[in-house]
Amino acid sequence: MARSDSLLSRHETFTAAAAIAAHANASFDGFRQRDFRFVLDLFSNWVEKAFVEGEFALQSTQVKRYLESLVGEGFARATSQKGNPVYRLTRLGLLELLSRLSDRERGHRPEHFFFLVYFLSNYGPRIAALIKAEGKQFPPALRLEIETLLDCREILRAEISRVDFDRKRVQERMEEALKSATLAKKVLAQGGTVQEAAKELERIHPYELNSQKPLSELIAQTPKDLAKWELCVGNERRALQIWKPEIAMIDAYRSQLEEIQKHLADYERDGR
Repeated sequence: MARSDSLLSRHETFTAAAAIAAHANASFDGFRQRDFRFVLDLFSNWVEKAFVEGEFALQSTQVKRYLESLVGEGFARATSQKGNPVYRLTRLGLLELLSRLSDRERGHRPEHFFFLVYFLSNYGPRIAALIKAEGKQFPPALRLEIETLLDCREILRAEISRVDFDRKRVQERMEEALKSATLAKKVLAQGGTVQEAAKELERIHPYELNSQKPLSELIAQTPKDLAKWELCVGNERRALQIWKPEIAMIDAYRSQLEEIQKHLADYERDGR
């Protein structure tokens, strides 16, 4: 698909889920554009904090383009009822949208990820039944693919692994900034110049964009008083005002992921 509309593509966690839900609600009658639009509004309303006010103020043409793109790629079929198009997802389309929905490479904002786990864990069996119903044969390979896409335990494990990697990266960045501030102060206290301090930092603690513009070059282009501030005070404050709070947010998110893991295990144990 040309991922027709950038807004709908940007929030494909919700658009894919809405298309699947509209298909499920319509049964064999098919769903209309307004049915898809309503479910999309409903899902985004559940996670309304994730959207800027008015961000999902969709135009009818956007919805139409999105659904027509599904038809164009064989992911849906369209018929006409009283002059209005009615859509049904194909088996391939259900698989494709499920794949987009659980795409672990795209990355999710926390609230989007919470919605994803809710949707897959609670409606997964229904989705699997829909895919099975869209065709006579249901080979083992297809069943395994569906089980993998719906495996919330694995999806959660992968998200926690990603979060742990992000935390380590931010932690290292914070520590490097604090070390850089300490080293810069030391060089200056020993009578070194700001440029000499930058050279020493470039050698021992190169910043992430050093390959694009070496720190010594960047500092040389910065007013002297500001350059000194950036090497000493700026490094400390970035560590304490950006990366330390970010680590706290990551830790809180990870804690919630662990809570969800526990809830899912309890539901599974109790047969709910």
